[in-house]
Amino acid sequence: MRVMIINRYINGKELKPTNSFLRLVSSPDPVCNIATDFSGGRRGVKLGRPTMVYRDMIKHVLGPFYYTTPMCDEPDTGNQSDDGKGTNY
Repeated sequence: MRVMIINRYINGKELKPTNSFLRLVSSPDPVCNIATDFSGGRRGVKLGRPTMVYRDMIKHVLGPFYYTTPMCDEPDTGNQSDDGKGTNY
């Protein structure tokens, strides 16, 4: 679960959460750095009703967003071999 607290005003203009999307930008882990679309993290999530409003602060609770690691290279499954016997080892 992600908690996001934002200011109601940014650069003197009122932020309209109904016109805003939240999405993943980057991972703090250099190995686990591929954004997934779990809970809309890659394509973006439209902000719904805030869970708390206090003065100029607005709090939203969102579902969890995840990063993943790159997949391993695909194994060579062709019928080519160096010794002509058809094994790929």
